[in-house]
Amino acid sequence: MNRSWTRTSMVGLMVCYSVVMLTLWIRTKSFKTSEPQVTDRKWNLQHGRKAAKLDLEPSKAHTGFAAQEKGEGSWSNSNWKQQLGKEREGNLEPIETEAEVPLAVPEEERAVLEPGEDNTWIVPEREKEKMDKHTEETKDRENNQTSDKEKKVEPKAMPPPAIPEGYRLNLSSFMTEGEFMKMVVPLHEAARAREHPPGKITAAGDKGNKQESLETRAFFINMLWKQTALTNRSKVCIVSVTSADQQGLRKMVFPWIQYHLEVGVGRFYLFYDGSDERALQLLQRLEAVHVVPLQAPFANQSTVVDLSNFEKGHKQWGGRPGNYALMVKQAFAIKSAIAHAKWENMDWILHLDQDELFVGDKERTSNIAELLHSQPRHVGSVKFFNNEAYPEQEDVSNPFDQVTLFKVNPALCPASMAQQRWKAVIGPNRRVILLYGNGKSAARLDAPGLRQAGPHEFRADRSQRWVTPENPDGDWVIQKSESSTILHYAYCTIDAVLQKAERSCPPEYKRAAILNDRNKTKECFVIDFDQDAYHVATRGDPDEIRSFFLARVVLEPGAVGKCYKQGRPGYCLLEDVEGLKTYLLRVGLLQRSLLPQRILRMHERMIQNLLRVPHLL
Repeated sequence: MNRSWTRTSMVGLMVCYSVVMLTLWIRTKSFKTSEPQVTDRKWNLQHGRKAAKLDLEPSKAHTGFAAQEKGEGSWSNSNWKQQLGKEREGNLEPIETEAEVPLAVPEEERAVLEPGEDNTWIVPEREKEKMDKHTEETKDRENNQTSDKEKKVEPKAMPPPAIPEGYRLNLSSFMTEGEFMKMVVPLHEAARAREHPPGKITAAGDKGNKQESLETRAFFINMLWKQTALTNRSKVCIVSVTSADQQGLRKMVFPWIQYHLEVGVGRFYLFYDGSDERALQLLQRLEAVHVVPLQAPFANQSTVVDLSNFEKGHKQWGGRPGNYALMVKQAFAIKSAIAHAKWENMDWILHLDQDELFVGDKERTSNIAELLHSQPRHVGSVKFFNNEAYPEQEDVSNPFDQVTLFKVNPALCPASMAQQRWKAVIGPNRRVILLYGNGKSAARLDAPGLRQAGPHEFRADRSQRWVTPENPDGDWVIQKSESSTILHYAYCTIDAVLQKAERSCPPEYKRAAILNDRNKTKECFVIDFDQDAYHVATRGDPDEIRSFFLARVVLEPGAVGKCYKQGRPGYCLLEDVEGLKTYLLRVGLLQRSLLPQRILRMHERMIQNLLRVPHLL
């Protein structure tokens, strides 16, 4: 019995032990499945896919990442429990993605992702090599397939047509010549509306239209002449013909005199062909200026007779109207000024108009007296080529102050750019330089037989005066300057176009201009552009005048160039006008000159100070 009890007790103990162990094993198993451990393969794979969709770390692929973005705290173990419960109940918030991004590893070969210590998902070392190798093979296979598809489907791309450097036309804006003149103003206004900030150069001081300050300005010119006469002792003089009224004095003539006094000119011979008595009186007050009236009632009788005889005896232009009559008066003025300048012991004489300014060599000197007096003894004349103004805006009231861009004379352009000059042409213009391009000349007054050869050059006799080792035959030598130039401010304002109708031709030619009889009006003009401006100004249509000025003179956004469409000539909008200007400046086809602006702005500040303190006058 004791043995039987003992056997029974042992069996009972073993059963109890088994029951206890079984219970412990069941409880342990239940506890493990309540936590999100790595043994839950389905949960890990699901969150691994979400991480792949976002191309983020797996820990940021579930709603814990959204909670962190909202500032709701970090992702902790307690969050895992709550998240797992929601997921199993189907309440997990969806993650917004642009498109499904499949994993590179097939389902059966995906590695088991394990949570790291910092709650980021990592790949066990035993799976990394296998995944990397498979990923590389998959990418190579996809790249090969893509390249094969491109070879089969996409044709070989043709290179784009060559576009001239610095010059682009918008071919979609093609206009015929008839359409173009109607669209000029809208094109420019639309371009200005797009420009921000507007690229507008405003004039310093008043805008040139105020005439009340003329007395003060005359006083300032006399003061400036005395100052420069003491320092320069200049023996250089300028001769010119003018018909300016008081407004013309303020806008052009007075600033023209001020500037040239500053750069070394010591004397001016002005032949007045106008009818404004007060303007003549103001000119006669200037101590640096010798004024000779050409017309009655201001001129001496002897001057009127001499001019009339000179016009009749002029073989080339005598008796012809318009520009030819003006050139005859200029020739008479130069001849008279040579005699007067010799009597006053001047050394050099230069003929300039009031819309022309001399600019010296930047590297040597900006003083014309120093430049001319440094010429070799055998040089009798120096030719300065003219660069023509290129206004960059319509609203120009003071050209010397607001216009700083100039078209370089073809004689001064780099030889390599000779075939590129057409890029500086706008609208229906046929050439870069709209007016003359043969410059102006200065000559020694002691040259034997010195005489004018038109408004642009001088001539003299062969003489021992010029004999040097460089010029053994004593020929008349004209030295062409390659650095000093004449800035020609031609047609910088709409008023300059309007004035063509008033002073270019006699009244009987106006009817021919209105009827567009170019054969008749050609009798007045040497240059075609002057004739075109005269026709437009005579018809008197403000819109036509403005369109002419914008289309052919102003280089600003809205400008057009010549183009062709299906063999038809027309005009297209220039793209990137500022870029075109930069290119033309860089290659030497345009030039920026700021010296006149700086000098005249300095003078304007002085004049404004005098106007504030009138008792100094």
